[in-house]
Amino acid sequence: MPAALLDLLPPGTTVDADGVARVGGARLDDIAADVGTPAIIVAEDALRARARAYADGLASRWPNSRVVFASKSFPCTAVQRVMVQEGLGLDVAGGGEIVTALKAGADPASLVLHGNAKLDDEIALAVENRLGLVVVDNADDVDRLEAAIPRGQSMDV
Repeated sequence: MPAALLDLLPPGTTVDADGVARVGGARLDDIAADVGTPAIIVAEDALRARARAYADGLASRWPNSRVVFASKSFPCTAVQRVMVQEGLGLDVAGGGEIVTALKAGADPASLVLHGNAKLDDEIALAVENRLGLVVVDNADDVDRLEAAIPRGQSMDV
């Protein structure tokens, strides 16, 4: 395998003597035979290392900060679970991402809901689950969030 192609694969990728790459210890030809192609392969150790690098790098410079993984970049419960286990928050941009984040074991307080097209049901889901932060993108968000929050309660925005 040419070095230029190997550089596109996750750290820790190796090439067997017959030229077939191994990602996360699994041969890519075996994966292709088992599940077909195209396939998305995630090297969990590389994913964890990258998450730790971001979290540690930011914390070393700004101790009161936190890294929040953009769930929409890879809306997958298994990936969200890794991010949660590595101490990252999750940025969710809709109801589906809220549900998968909660199924991944995320603490609702570590979730950030954002997006300029939030549905009323998504705002209600955020309030019901006490998400940590709702990003207000417009005046309509303020009105709908205010209407969804029970009297006497508050939510960080």
